[in-house]
Amino acid sequence: MAETDSVMASDEKLKNLKKKMDRLYKVLRQYTESYRTFITSQQKFFSELDSLYEDNWVEKSEFRRSFEILTNIGQNGAKSLETIPIEETIVFKDQFGPYEKEIKDYIEKTKQCKSADRKVQSYQRRKNADADELRRLQNVAYEKATSVRIVQRKLQDELPKFYNSRMEFYSKLWRSVFQIQGDIAKAESETLSHMLSIVRDFDRQRGEGAYDCSTFIVSEAENFDDDDYSIEADPMEPAQAAGGSGSRAGGSLPSRRSSNNSFGGDEYAAVTPRPQKPPPMKLPKPTGQPSENVGDGDAHEDGDADGDSGSR
Repeated sequence: MAETDSVMASDEKLKNLKKKMDRLYKVLRQYTESYRTFITSQQKFFSELDSLYEDNWVEKSEFRRSFEILTNIGQNGAKSLETIPIEETIVFKDQFGPYEKEIKDYIEKTKQCKSADRKVQSYQRRKNADADELRRLQNVAYEKATSVRIVQRKLQDELPKFYNSRMEFYSKLWRSVFQIQGDIAKAESETLSHMLSIVRDFDRQRGEGAYDCSTFIVSEAENFDDDDYSIEADPMEPAQAAGGSGSRAGGSLPSRRSSNNSFGGDEYAAVTPRPQKPPPMKLPKPTGQPSENVGDGDAHEDGDADGDSGSR
């Protein structure tokens, strides 16, 4: 029957469409799960990038806040993808159920109608067919055919409409997915542009010497322990060498003075051993009244020296 074929043709289209929806739902689930995994990995990656930006650098808090914004953008985007497109797909998929049931009922009624027609034809071929029985069988066949036509007309009207509604679903799904992805991309683009400006400011500050390595070296030198120095006791400072106030056994650390050059200047001189002074000369003790004639004193000394030499 031509009318029957139209219903079954619509049924074939719906079966193919249902397969597409099943694949779409499966892939959409996989996509959202993969996107959620990506967001988790992205968050770890952002954390590592943030750790490279040291705490004492300018705009550190703004740099970190931008990473937090990116993470929130991804998480909100993943949540939107997990709800809106999937819910829309589920709603459309659920509409297949009633039509599938009606088509199944239509197919069953069609079988019953054909069976009733065969019974009428078979009974008519009998030579001793009873007119009342034939009429009863014909009434049953008519009722079956009427039931089929009712369902058939309903399906012929509804199935094409439902099949055409796929285009509205496609449009709604596309708009949802593209809008969500577009919002994610736009928000990420704005945040990343801001982060690029932070990096440009960082490069400008580096060029101006804000992060000069000498500043880092001095700050590190300030953290050196006293045990890292080996300074001998100054023989000219007996009080300190003996362990007096403000000293250590074996020597004392001089007070550090700030210097623009960490490798020279006062700080370098402070840790350099001082040259030892020569011991004082030992003079002979006077035996009598001091002589006003310096020369006689010298001669006396010479004489003593000669005398000593002679005696030896």
